[in-house]
Amino acid sequence: MDRPPEIREVVQVNKNFPHTRTIDVDWLDHDLGAYLAHNLPKQCFTIYPSEGIIHTCPTHLIMVSYTPEAGRVFDEELWITLVDKLHRAPTLRIMVHMVDNMPSNGGSGDLNDPSLSNSRQANLECKVCFEPYSDTIYNSIPLLLSECGHTLCHSCADTLQKFSPDKLSIDCPFDRTTTKVKVESLHKNFAIIDLIREKKDEGKSTAKLGAAEIKEDPLIPCFENLKHEATRYCKACTVDFCDSCFHSIHSSRINSDHESILISEKPIEIPPCLNHPTLISQFFCLDKKCKATSPLCCNKCLFKFHKHHSVITVIEKMGKNQIKLFELLDTLDITEINVAAALKRADRCIKSTNKTDAEYQKMVDSINIHFYRKMTEAIQNLESYVDQKREGMEKDENQIEHDIGLIKETKKEIERVLKRKDILFVQKIIDKGEAMCCLDDRKEANLVPLSLPSVEEIIESKPSSSKPSISSPSAPAPSEVPPPLPPRSHLRRIRSWLLWWK
Repeated sequence: MDRPPEIREVVQVNKNFPHTRTIDVDWLDHDLGAYLAHNLPKQCFTIYPSEGIIHTCPTHLIMVSYTPEAGRVFDEELWITLVDKLHRAPTLRIMVHMVDNMPSNGGSGDLNDPSLSNSRQANLECKVCFEPYSDTIYNSIPLLLSECGHTLCHSCADTLQKFSPDKLSIDCPFDRTTTKVKVESLHKNFAIIDLIREKKDEGKSTAKLGAAEIKEDPLIPCFENLKHEATRYCKACTVDFCDSCFHSIHSSRINSDHESILISEKPIEIPPCLNHPTLISQFFCLDKKCKATSPLCCNKCLFKFHKHHSVITVIEKMGKNQIKLFELLDTLDITEINVAAALKRADRCIKSTNKTDAEYQKMVDSINIHFYRKMTEAIQNLESYVDQKREGMEKDENQIEHDIGLIKETKKEIERVLKRKDILFVQKIIDKGEAMCCLDDRKEANLVPLSLPSVEEIIESKPSSSKPSISSPSAPAPSEVPPPLPPRSHLRRIRSWLLWWK
């Protein structure tokens, strides 16, 4: 015999908060039990009963508890599998999806979710294929199994009948009760069909009202959806709703007579007395030295704990607080306007520092032009300084070349006189030669390697049309007059040389 089809369920778990789920397994053969297996991380999950062969009687429930673990990453598919020991019931495979936020409607939500629409949505889908029931689509019409009362969609009922040995009966996948009726003869579950049609009407009315605005931090959260701003207070439910959720929840006949009022008209709740919980607190103690556990008190506590204390009624205290809060709110409105104006000024000031601003770019261009001029002037000063030094060195070089020429000429004259032996009247030549011998003692001021001035001296010097003002050693102009005669020691040396030559 072929195995029955697998039943799949999806369970969503908020991975940021502790969570406990219960799984109904009443489809099993309770006497023989079933095999349970799972791949849930043991560091985060606790499952009872543990994996292996389990017997679910008498509770028919499995409990799964989740505890968040810091830094845990769920990168694999999590599942729980339950297999009937005799392999007669369909395998139940539960997929565990880890999510950051639980869905606000639809699907199988948190068991502690107060939303009524979630449970109603879960009742409007087949528990075997998890496809939604329909009142118009033939294969999705909900059908009642007459022997046990469970409901299946037409498609699943037809599949189960095809897997039966006689092809005429249907084994209920939940309690194994056999219904020997052709699928075409099963009655429709009109309770579910009515819910489907009612849900359609709710959708139409909700569409007319418009979807409520989603807010991350509403002032008064809606009881049905915590991200909706509540606008109504239901006197019967004693909870707050937004318009959309109120009409959706109270569209059914059982809730249609609930009366609602605006949130602003919601009555103020006066807390009960701590010492007498059945009595309402009527007075508020103003005595700063009061040693009672709470300034709130009823008539009995007034004379027992607050005798001779300064007290006012709770209504009066709330009235004064309300007036004070309204005044504070008005003051904060004015303060907010002033601070907002200051914020705008700050924003304008910050925008004024924008480096792409035209005025800023103009200043940058002016700085570039100014320092370009300074740089040009400094380079010109440096070039003038170097040119001046070069000019002095070239003059000294020319003078030296001139002196060498004179020395050579003098030597030639002396050699001519010596060769001719016309050495009687040579005093003029001797004086000239002695003068030439002093040329090697001359100190040329410009004939030193160039030493550049500092950058500051270059920048601070003022350019002139002729020469730069950079201080430099002044080189004496070459004299056209012959230098003074050499000392007598040189003369004696020349005379002794002449006598030797004779």
